[in-house]
Amino acid sequence: MICRALFVAAVLGYCSTASAADPITMFLLQMLSNKAIEAITESANSPSALTVTPGASKPSPPLSKEQELRKLIDESFAHLAQAQRDAVYDGLMKMLNDPQNASQRAQILAEFTFQANQYRDANRALANLSYTDKQAIATQARSEFDKLPPAKRAEIVQALEAGIPGLPRELGDLMLAEFRNGMSRTQ
Repeated sequence: MICRALFVAAVLGYCSTASAADPITMFLLQMLSNKAIEAITESANSPSALTVTPGASKPSPPLSKEQELRKLIDESFAHLAQAQRDAVYDGLMKMLNDPQNASQRAQILAEFTFQANQYRDANRALANLSYTDKQAIATQARSEFDKLPPAKRAEIVQALEAGIPGLPRELGDLMLAEFRNGMSRTQ
């Protein structure tokens, strides 16, 4: 739990609209992780997934731990500017190198890696959703949105209007329309 809090503070703290959209983000990540597992299972069972082209790629030289972390951050948080990704890396390194965290270093690193991979996979899944899937997500998100207090709903609408980094604009617009529709019915 401590690691999750550290991860959220280190990564999402650099993105001003992400904190306002936290309920949406959590809802989407939960839903998309299920879709990602389903897609991976389906693709693993398809014959094209087993096709290998000889000589198509050459092995890369091994990366250092620093290079691996930077690559993970760059791939997982591609929507952030380079300076923001550098700040995520610096914040993570500061936590990892803090003597008070020495006993939890491996756990912090494992949790960060896990969360970053989930975030990357969720963003890839979001980018590949059909329009119908996006509509279904927006409809499901509205039921969660309706449970929030009015002040939090207003924050989320404002964040969606500004655009949430990592959230495809089309999905954000569909969610915004659903949320506004629900808000107009309750007023």
